[in-house]
Amino acid sequence: MRRRGQRGIALIAAIVLAMLYFGLIQLLLIDSQRDLREAQRFRSRVTALTLAENGVELAAVDLVNRSGGFVDEEDWQGTYSGRRQGGSGSTAANIQPFLLIGEAETKGTVKVRSKVQVFGEIVDEGTALKRVKINYTMHSQ
Repeated sequence: MRRRGQRGIALIAAIVLAMLYFGLIQLLLIDSQRDLREAQRFRSRVTALTLAENGVELAAVDLVNRSGGFVDEEDWQGTYSGRRQGGSGSTAANIQPFLLIGEAETKGTVKVRSKVQVFGEIVDEGTALKRVKINYTMHSQ
């Protein structure tokens, strides 16, 4: 038998529980969207750095081939370029300093720019082969 004061208590309890569940689901959705954006930013940063390193590699090929000094490429992940400064001519003690610069920008929802610089020198030891020495590198985003 029901008492007169308990008539809608089950309905009220069900509504309160439903509101708590909906609130919990909304918090989970907000958290997952934040995690997704964070993962997209991380992927874009890694991709931009990798593309900039690809640009440095192209500039290193240019250093060996002695071509134009600037290379520009684009693929589905973004655009990247590489250029060479120095590495030609003669200096004291047969050391030719060079700078290889790679720059990149990603495509997609989060656009990130990155730059890689490689500082080094070509040492001519008097033989047919020359030695390439990397002094240090700089990475920035």
